[in-house]
Amino acid sequence: MYARAAELEAERTQARADLAALTGHQPPTVDPGLLDALPQLPARFTDLPVSTRHKLYQAFGIEILFNHGKHQITCRATITTSTPHTVTAIINDSNSPTPTSSDSLCAPMEAVA
Repeated sequence: MYARAAELEAERTQARADLAALTGHQPPTVDPGLLDALPQLPARFTDLPVSTRHKLYQAFGIEILFNHGKHQITCRATITTSTPHTVTAIINDSNSPTPTSSDSLCAPMEAVA
């Protein structure tokens, strides 16, 4: 009888440890308010210097995947609690938003007829 009680106690201890491990790795909660916390750009995105645009792409962790067979593009951006501060710093540190000679590198895509 005592041996069985010891087994059950060991199982309960293990179950608690397993639960703690699982709850410790919860995915982050989604906070739509982060979108409102993002600063407004002082100009059109394409008018910003290429270096500033590149920093903004990195701040959002931009990922663009192209499925050639389906002619499909999937874009992903990540916004964390630190993203609004990072974007504000990038904008504040950028030079005046005047077009650069390499604007065509990040110009919007145009439809092809």
